[in-house]
Amino acid sequence: MMCLLDYRDYKGTSGIDIDLRRVDIDQCPQRVSSSDVSLPLNIFAGTDKCKPRTTECEAISGLGFRRGSYKCICRRGFYFPDTSSSQKYFNGSTLEEEYEKLMH
Repeated sequence: MMCLLDYRDYKGTSGIDIDLRRVDIDQCPQRVSSSDVSLPLNIFAGTDKCKPRTTECEAISGLGFRRGSYKCICRRGFYFPDTSSSQKYFNGSTLEEEYEKLMH
């Protein structure tokens, strides 16, 4: 006598639509929590192109899901090279573009 097993195999897909123009990414290094509260996972953290010894990364919200949504602000004791510029920081989008040129 032989028993037969009845296998049912279901396959399918699911999807979700997200308007990426409304989702910001934060490439700046993950901040350390001052309490025992754990910070949310940020897989983009630390991918900025700021020079950590001389500048500090500051995320810019509202630009959507794109690289370079940050600015590099000079740390205390350092200054922005163009003293006549109204913006005293390095633009993250520009840094990302120049880095991409170096890689190709």
